[in-house]
Amino acid sequence: MAKPRVFLSSTYYDLKHVRERIERFLANFGMEPVLFENDNVTFEFNKPLDLSCYNEVKTCQMMVLIVGGRYGSAASGEQVSQDKKRAL
Repeated sequence: MAKPRVFLSSTYYDLKHVRERIERFLANFGMEPVLFENDNVTFEFNKPLDLSCYNEVKTCQMMVLIVGGRYGSAASGEQVSQDKKRAL
C-alpha cells in the first residue's frame, strides 16, 4: 500500500521551522510530506510556479495549510487591486 501524500502549504520564510516540524511528524506516521523546498513538486517548464503546485496537490490525498501573519502572492492570472499591490 502506498504512503498517503500530504501537501504542506504556507508561506515559507516566516514558517520554515513549523514546516520542518510538521514534515517530521508526517514522516513519523508513515506519510509522504510534499513540500516545495524539498523538490517534491514536479515543475512544468514555461508555466508559472503556482500552477505546478496546484497540479501536485491533485496527486495528494491530504493537504495541510498553515496560516501565519504573512501572505503570499496572487495566483497566476488573477487581477490584484491597487490597494493590495501597495500592501505587497
